[in-house]
Amino acid sequence: MKIKGKRAAAICTMVALAINMIPYTACADDNMSYTDISENFTTAGYYNPQNIIISQPYNGYSTTSSKVSILGAADYNYPVYMNGTQIGMTEHGFFAVYTNLKIGNNTFTFSNNGKSKSINIIRKAAASNSGTSTAGKGVSYWPKSHKAKYAVVKGQNISRMNTPGGDSKSLMIPLATGTTAQIIGETSSLYCLSDYSLVYKSNVTVSDGTLGKNAITAMNLVDDNGHNCTELQFSMNQKALYNLEMGQQSAILTVYNTNQSVKSELPPNQMVKDVQVLENGSKGYAKYQINFQKNAPVNGYYVEFSDGKMLVGFKKLPAITGDRLDGVRIHIDAGHGGTDTGATGPMAAFGPQEKDINLGIALYAKKYLENKGATVIMTRTDDSTKELSDRAATVAAVKPDFSLSIHCNSMPVTADYNNAKGFLTFYSFNSSGAAEFINTYITNKVGIQKSSARYSNLAMTRMTGYPAVLFETSFMSNPSDYEWMIKPETQRQFGIAAGEAVENFIKQQAKQNINTSV
Repeated sequence: MKIKGKRAAAICTMVALAINMIPYTACADDNMSYTDISENFTTAGYYNPQNIIISQPYNGYSTTSSKVSILGAADYNYPVYMNGTQIGMTEHGFFAVYTNLKIGNNTFTFSNNGKSKSINIIRKAAASNSGTSTAGKGVSYWPKSHKAKYAVVKGQNISRMNTPGGDSKSLMIPLATGTTAQIIGETSSLYCLSDYSLVYKSNVTVSDGTLGKNAITAMNLVDDNGHNCTELQFSMNQKALYNLEMGQQSAILTVYNTNQSVKSELPPNQMVKDVQVLENGSKGYAKYQINFQKNAPVNGYYVEFSDGKMLVGFKKLPAITGDRLDGVRIHIDAGHGGTDTGATGPMAAFGPQEKDINLGIALYAKKYLENKGATVIMTRTDDSTKELSDRAATVAAVKPDFSLSIHCNSMPVTADYNNAKGFLTFYSFNSSGAAEFINTYITNKVGIQKSSARYSNLAMTRMTGYPAVLFETSFMSNPSDYEWMIKPETQRQFGIAAGEAVENFIKQQAKQNINTSV
């Protein structure tokens, strides 16, 4: 295969497969034009296996379920049999069979072209359940005699909820790195903070002691034109616990463990009309009502700490004219990468994995949007490992006009792999409109089964500062979906559709910006 461009050899990632055919290649050549994209971005190939591959479950897998799916691949020139009965396979030899299990050991032998492979699956009897366990669900509040401890948030945009469980109704605005709060109780996995909100223990560091009171000594209003935001900046001596509740024309900011607040005259601003002090600290907290200008749609909101200040930011709508996206900044996250393979398909490690497909689609979307004039910031452009915390920190620092995370889906082995297929879109907080737009556009453009966008507490959607959407193209665990998704033309189709969807959503926003401007 011919690869164009000086850097192609350096940045192409080859995935070794099982016999003599075209290896899967994911590559990005900085010098190529858009017309080169289909040849150079992704060549999704695989080997026709000489040996039978069982991808899921692993040999010796144990479950209490009465049925499991067995996923794999075989030489597509010959039929494949399970325990002597022919089973269906796709054009290129991928198969999934949903089968019953008896209590004890279950042996399944697959044969194909004179070769065979067996897998043992153990079904255990389900444990008797004499009652519903409530362990870990209730909060155990610490008595006054308990040693005082406080927590410091160590991640970016960490989960925070008002009741254990973390469903969509319980989620609160995520906490910024460095947020500091007294701990008043716990569950097995959560700490309860002084405002009775809950955070996962793994997301904070804990120290002994009682926090002193926070004092807000100054307030200022500035425009951050580089990030298309307006920020209220509160000078304070502690990275105090807070909450921000958004309304249509105002926001309520509460700063806890605070005994002093301040009211300042603010300069004229296109986003913020004025700020009212609702509580001045005499009750142990400060509360502000931030009123927006009548014609100032808020495209996102966030809280950060920097240099002794709490920054409360509000994202403006993108301002574009004409048909191009000049000045618009878009973040694209190709899910997984490197040692984090994501979901595997019927070929297991011997074929394209989720990380490869995600990257191929992301690179197509990147090229499309760049050709439209947008600045695109990528989590990764190669097969590198990126931790979720690093991804979240990157996008938080960038504060893009749109954040898109690209993934594939998969089902647990106890589900029927052949029945789970299609496109899914996820969002959190204020991104429902963006998610529904992206969901509808891509499914209509690609012609794939559509489901309603879903609210979910995911690291790459749990961002309030800008529209943030995560989509999952299809199911790696479904043989037909997998066969379709590894094709370069399918990845090209998805990437361009994703780029067009983001482009059209932003243009829709820009029209709203023009229509509401004074």
